[in-house]
Amino acid sequence: QKDFQLGESGDAEGLLLTFELNGQDYSAKVVGDRLEFNDGDVWLRAPKKPSAPRKRKAVEDSGVRRFKVTSANKVGILPKPDIEAEVKDYLKPGTLFEASEEWVDPRDDRKFFFLESHHGWVPECSRKDIAKVVVA
Repeated sequence: QKDFQLGESGDAEGLLLTFELNGQDYSAKVVGDRLEFNDGDVWLRAPKKPSAPRKRKAVEDSGVRRFKVTSANKVGILPKPDIEAEVKDYLKPGTLFEASEEWVDPRDDRKFFFLESHHGWVPECSRKDIAKVVVA
């Protein structure tokens, strides 16, 4: 297992990510601004939005953003950014976490945040109700 972070310049082009979870092998390849999974799923990197000028260095400048579980229910951590993926762990309500990557599902514009500490993806919205934001 190796931690990684994709740079702004696209220097991770062709990087192959592989991992095993619950006896199932997963792999994905970085192709431009896409993450292509071995099961045919393709995910796009969310465009970075410029942050307002601040006196102190913004969290976004380091590539890491902080979030909080705002839902009254636990939120599933997924092995890939897909609402249909099997949940591998959960975050309790009120949990604070850091995400190093953000990806958008091109089918419905759902956002997913990569949680390095659990090597998994956290959805921005409820997997059952796209209108219900569960992390902010």
